[in-house]
Amino acid sequence: MNTIKTKMWEYIVGFLLIIGMLLGVTFFKDSEILLPEVAAMTAGMWIYHEDSWIREPRKIITIPTVTASIGFFINRTGLTYLGKILVTTFFMLLVLRIVKIYITPSLATGLFPIIVNTTHWSFLISIIISTAILMSGVLIRSLHEKSQIAYELNFKYQYIFLGIMATWIFITGLVGKPHMAAIPPIVVVFFEVLQKPTYPVKMAGKHIIVLTISATLGFITHILISSWIISALIALPLIFILLSIFKIQLPAAYAFPLLALILPHDMFDTLPITVLIASLFFFSTAYFYKKYETKKAYPQG
Repeated sequence: MNTIKTKMWEYIVGFLLIIGMLLGVTFFKDSEILLPEVAAMTAGMWIYHEDSWIREPRKIITIPTVTASIGFFINRTGLTYLGKILVTTFFMLLVLRIVKIYITPSLATGLFPIIVNTTHWSFLISIIISTAILMSGVLIRSLHEKSQIAYELNFKYQYIFLGIMATWIFITGLVGKPHMAAIPPIVVVFFEVLQKPTYPVKMAGKHIIVLTISATLGFITHILISSWIISALIALPLIFILLSIFKIQLPAAYAFPLLALILPHDMFDTLPITVLIASLFFFSTAYFYKKYETKKAYPQG
């Protein structure tokens, strides 16, 4: 009973944090302080207690802030959109290699300023404040002390990740759809699955379906409801129900209802189909690569 009450309290507090961020957007009239990935980080750290995200609490602030700064400053350069995505991805992977730990939402915080073209310092201030709140929640409840698995990056997969990302970026440029080059929640989940020893086809299917439905829910609620707060109040519980139905813990799914609110029109108008196509590409690639890797390691299997 205590466990159930604790879990419910975690959901409520996490939900209030996200609503508080939306209230801040309304009060300050600044959409650049709305950070979709904070919804994913809240779910991953406070609700699911993702070991790799919480075992070094100080890095909850530093890594996302560093990657966000990379994306923010690269966005101010004269590079093309696709060039910005590729260069930012490279430098973010370099940061993860240096710190030797993966808080995967930091990939999203780095790509986000390019995708929505952030120009104000309020974006970085919001990152610092939001991650400080998340870190405080982890420290107050000593969640990091309960972390049992010491995850370390396998650097080989960083090269694989960069190669596949570069391929996808090239394809989107070739077909004239640069806005499809980087969907942060998909990028985050793809990076995570590459680090896993295996990736069953059933899990790949769940990732494709759940992320596509999550994006569709965010898309539909934003079209039907003009109020951002009410839209989130409806969409976020629906994401919770969706994940419960599929019996999967996928923090990245919670980012879509907020992401849909602030995407540029060319990305928003095709969000569900873009997520479906990108998910099929990335997670099918991950499945076949992991299958090849397993056969190579166990040729008689």
